[in-house]
Amino acid sequence: MPEEYTLQEPPKVEPASEPIKKNINTYFILAGVGIGFICIFALGLVLGGGGNSKTANETVTPTPTSPPLTSEITPFPSDFQEVPLVSFLPNKQYLDDTYVVISQEKPYQTLILSVARIEQQRNFTQYTKINYFDGISWDRKSTTAIIKTSDIVTNPLLRSWTPATIRTSNPSSLARLALPKSDVSFTSQELKNEVSVQSKPGSTKFIYQGKGTFTINDDTFPSYVFYSRTYSYNAVELDYLTKPDQILSNWLVFWDKEGTFYYIDDHKAQLGVNNIPSFAIGVKEQGNSIIRTPSESSGVDTNNSIRTYHVNLGLDRDEAVFLPLLNPLNKSNKKTYTWVTSSGEGISVKAEGRKVSGLGVVEYITQNK
Repeated sequence: MPEEYTLQEPPKVEPASEPIKKNINTYFILAGVGIGFICIFALGLVLGGGGNSKTANETVTPTPTSPPLTSEITPFPSDFQEVPLVSFLPNKQYLDDTYVVISQEKPYQTLILSVARIEQQRNFTQYTKINYFDGISWDRKSTTAIIKTSDIVTNPLLRSWTPATIRTSNPSSLARLALPKSDVSFTSQELKNEVSVQSKPGSTKFIYQGKGTFTINDDTFPSYVFYSRTYSYNAVELDYLTKPDQILSNWLVFWDKEGTFYYIDDHKAQLGVNNIPSFAIGVKEQGNSIIRTPSESSGVDTNNSIRTYHVNLGLDRDEAVFLPLLNPLNKSNKKTYTWVTSSGEGISVKAEGRKVSGLGVVEYITQNK
């Protein structure tokens, strides 16, 4: 800990008699004149190059640094469409494939890719959405296309797509994306542990996770890969996905360095809103052990200099994940609610209190009062 210092009151000086004051003033004047001549002479030597100062003619170059990570939320770009602007119809299909890829090396670049297909009366609407964090700032793109079937179709944003192969030892190139500043692709060799996190009459959702590679332009990094697939034969039951201004939600994926994977997914309607189902699940994977549990509590701690998202798992009162919100992105285009996405380093706290570092991504929606 740095040494603590306490400000002290300056000592009180007893007033001097008049003669002493006059002598002191005289000494001060003479000393000031002498010091002034000395400073002028020294300054002339330095400016004229006659001094012996080693740094007189040196140019000081500042060390280049990256923009600092901040807890300020990046505003929503007005030209980006966060949710598909189509109808979710009864007795029609809804399918979604989502990947989260985060590099295991700094600056921990992150990709969130979602490809949804929503059946209409005579065709499907494919909505492709990308959120990419390069370690400094977010790049976001989306595109919508009309397609004939529910099969994913490439477009100017999604340049290639290969359906995920589960439980294979051969690296599989899954997708390649074209962004304005980057060409991005990723592979995975071990998407595993299929976990059902939602199984209702209206929809089914499975998740997988593993390791792979993440290539940005010509640089390839080891990475964590998360994959989820959702499908429904009654899309109207999922139309709350287009109503972020009516729900409260928390979503997190996190890998710690001991090989434990955490997943949190919960949402509920805000007060006064009906017909939106509540849903909450937590998953902890360690090796072949998979435990499902509701998340116990979650929220954002604003007491620190950097706001931190935390979630307590239902497994144990003391087991939790903490993820500082560094360069968070606000995906909301309205003042009535906040939709935050953030990624980077965090910690998991084990039941016995031990802390383990790791990497993760969080998304949460709160309604503003």
